[in-house]
This record gives sequence, structure tokens and C-alpha cells, in this order.
Amino acid sequence: MEFEFECEAGKFKGYETETNCIQIKGIRYAISNRYEEPRPYRYDKNKVQECKEPSPYGIQINNPVDTFLMGLDCDTLPQEESCQYLSITLPKGTTSQHQLPVMVYIHGGSYLTGGCDNPCFDREPLVKENQIIVVGINYRLGVLGFVKDKTGNYANLGLLDIIMGLKWVKENISDFGGDSNNITIFGQSAGGESVRCVMLAKGTENLYHRAIIQSDPIGTMVNRDKMEKKILDQLHKVPLDASIETIKKTQGYIGSHVTHLGYARFMFFGPHFGIYPLPPQEEIPQRLKEIANDHDLLIGSTLRESSIFVGYIKLIVLLHKFFITRWIIEKIIKKTSKDIFIDPSKKFAYDYVKASKTKKETDTITMSNIAMSTTNNTNTNTNNNDNSNKTNDNNNNNDNDNNNDNNNNDNNNNNNNDNNDNNNNDNDNNDNNNNDNNNNNNNNNNDKNNNNNNNNDNNNNGSHTYHYTFSWSENNNFNGAGHTLELLGLFGGKAYIGRDIAMGLSEKELYDKGQPLRKIWGDFAKTGRITQNKIEGMIDIEQL
Repeated sequence: MEFEFECEAGKFKGYETETNCIQIKGIRYAISNRYEEPRPYRYDKNKVQECKEPSPYGIQINNPVDTFLMGLDCDTLPQEESCQYLSITLPKGTTSQHQLPVMVYIHGGSYLTGGCDNPCFDREPLVKENQIIVVGINYRLGVLGFVKDKTGNYANLGLLDIIMGLKWVKENISDFGGDSNNITIFGQSAGGESVRCVMLAKGTENLYHRAIIQSDPIGTMVNRDKMEKKILDQLHKVPLDASIETIKKTQGYIGSHVTHLGYARFMFFGPHFGIYPLPPQEEIPQRLKEIANDHDLLIGSTLRESSIFVGYIKLIVLLHKFFITRWIIEKIIKKTSKDIFIDPSKKFAYDYVKASKTKKETDTITMSNIAMSTTNNTNTNTNNNDNSNKTNDNNNNNDNDNNNDNNNNDNNNNNNNDNNDNNNNDNDNNDNNNNDNNNNNNNNNNDKNNNNNNNNDNNNNGSHTYHYTFSWSENNNFNGAGHTLELLGLFGGKAYIGRDIAMGLSEKELYDKGQPLRKIWGDFAKTGRITQNKIEGMIDIEQL
């Protein structure tokens, strides 16, 4: 059965899947020339586009980690230089009247590989179980997306592709049954860094409402200058009109000749801070103040991120079976995971909370000043009016100083909600004294496991920030709690069956184990709240 949708960008025909979902694949959202910024793309509205084939991948070559994880051969994949395509998955029966929550997935792959219709990123489980719409976006990678522009200067072309894709979603998704005012962007690894960069980029704040950052290698995004200069110099040697084969060979050469000794070498292609549309690193705190109070955030990492990056080396897996060598290998895995993923993600989360509170405090002070000014003006007018003075005398039995104190207290109580929230956080027992917003939470104050959920309703104004730790099979498998492992839960795991990362589990076992995780992600996309702060043996989530 076929399904047609018409929007400003064109007319599109999708198809029904076996899981009662509708797929509309391979919609071009933009087009570009080599090393140039993307331009919006519009189809001829007189023609219906058949959207049944996967979105073409960006130009890429094989790398051992992706081959180990997914078993894909990049040389067999459909690839295009101008790869600005997106694909949409929605529940069967969805019409423009439904206005369902929307999630937009940005794939990872070290800015080297990946694609939104990679079988490992099956959107259907999230869609079917949560009754939401999930969109996947492709963008330029490697030397074509994250090195330079046509003039030879540094450029963030791949990031600009992603932003253009989000603009397309914002403008058109309502015609597919999505709510353009309830969009969550989420991504893992380099996709997580892309989500962070979208948040930090200039002029993107209205394109999304919530963000989920998974296993972002933030620790690789510092001290990159010398390495990036060498990469730029190498690419300058390649003619602007070089063939795709030459581009691929250049990308492979760059990857095999990185001599940088810092963590940046583990993701040698990537966005450039201080280059449009990203602020310099030192201006990130200010940018967070501009966005943190209006966008919910869920961010976190796995406990053994780095295990995946050595898991394809059979000798290391073999040595891991022996006590002494296992101790050494685990020490390296834990150290690099902590430095590249875990600690930087926690810092970003706390910086986000700090920025949100700073903005709230500034807004509170401003509102208090306005209130004080209004009160002073009112008092001045009152003193000039005899009738008003008489009314004030009748209403006020105490001396003027006491009245002013009481009035000021009332103003402070009405205007300084953040101060009340802080007082409540200092002493949990004061929760019973809170008014309507806290009544539902008081019943659960003694339940430690529900503490994060209780706090959700206390923060009705402003954003919610959560940090998670993913620990699935931490001690049971070399790949346990490793990089990408949560993707098996989120996307059903079907494409991973038989590979080492599946840890010997069947398709049904992977699907069933991932169901509560998909619900957490789906509920966050719907409401910005975490409804379950723990899955035993898999994930722990705390509100910051």
C-alpha cells in the first residue's frame, strides 16, 4: 500500500512496512557544489516523488571499526557527493491532523562514515512503540564536509548540511503529521557532537526543543589546531575538481598519516570552533546562557566506551582473558573512556545547568527591579492623591515601615521563584511546605529511586537537564558497556545479530531488552521529562 504526502518542498509517496510503519526515504532537502554551502532544494510539485529507496550515503571509505561493528562494506553502498537527503518514518494512519512529537537522528561514524538509512539505525521500533515520527539526516563527511570551503579556508559544511536539514523538518514536518513545535534532536558519537554543535551554532535555537547527546567524544575536540592545519595543507594539494576516487584516496591517506599525539587524533575530521556557524571555544559558556533555559537536555555515556575501538583486534581480546593483561587493558579502556567521553560530557551537563540557573537568576533580578520600580511609582502617585491616601490609611493598621516590609516580602515571594526552589533543594523536609507544584512530589520524598522523577514537576519553568550512565553487560563481555551499545536497544538490534557487539543475544532478546530504553527516549521527546530513572543492569539517569 502506498501513501502520499504533500508539503511545501514537494509531493512524496512512501510505503507501508511489515511493522505498521510508513517509510518515506531519500528526500533531498538541499543540494551543493563541492566545498560550497548547501542550498535548499524544492521538487516540482506537479510530480509525485517515489520515496522507496534508502538515502544515498556521503562519500566514504571502509574503516576497521565500522566493519567490525556493522559488517558493512562501504564500497557496495550507494554514495553521492551532494548527499543532502533525509528519510522519514511515521506510524501507519498518521495524517497532518495528528501533530506527533518528532525526533531527528544524526548518525555517527567519526565524521568519516555512516548514513541515516544504515540498517543498524532502524527507526521503526522507536516509531511503533512511542507513536512518534523519527527522521534521519545525511550530511557531507570527511574532506568534503569538515575541512575547507572553495576559497581554501576552514569550513563546517557538513554541519551546515545538518542545520539545513533541520530547517526542512521545521518547515515541512507538520504536513507529515509531525508537531513542528516539538522536535528533539538526538545523535550518538560524532552524531552526538553534531547535536552539541547544532545547539551551540548561531541561529539554531528555534529549530529544536530538546536534545539527546549520546557518547559524545568531546575530549577529542580540543587542542586540534596543529593537526587540522596539516590536514588542510594536505587537501590543498588536491585539485578542486579532483575525481571522487582521488578524494577517497586523499581521505585514506590523511587518516593513515595523522601524527598528532593527543586525543584529537581519534577523530581527526570534525567541526571547527570559531568558524561559522560555531562560536570560539571560549564563548561556549555565553552561548549556553542563551539556550539552556529553553531546551531540555539528556546527555551521557557508556562506562567502557573505548572497548569497541580495540575490540576488533583479536590479540587484545585474547589477552583480556588473562588476569594481568586484562588489568592493563581495562585500565587503558577506563582511562580513555573517562578522558574522551565521560568527564567532558558530565562537565558539559553541569555547565548547561549552571547556564540555565544563571539566566534564571538574571531574569529574576530583572523582574524584581521592575516590580520595585512599579511599587515606587505607585507609592509616588498615591502620595499625590488625597483619596488614595485615605484608602491606604484605612487598609493599613500598622506603621508604614512594617507595611513596606510586608509588601516587599510579598513581592519577593511572588517574583523570586528560583530562590524558593533553591531553599527547597537545600532542605528536603521543606518540600511539605511548598504549594501546588510540589504537592504531588511530597508523597515520594522517602523513595530514593524516584527522587529524580519527583523533581521533574518542581521545575515547571525553564529546562530540564539529565545525565545518564550506560552500563549494560559491563562485566560480562569484552564489548559490554561499550561505545554504540545503547544503539542496539534504541534501534532494535536486528542488523547486529551474529556480530560480536550483539554479545550472543538473539534478535528477540535484543529487541525486548531495548524496549524500556526506547520508552525513556520516547517519553523525553514527548515531554522533556524522564519517566524512569533506572533500568537495572543497563542505565542510571539523574536530574541535575
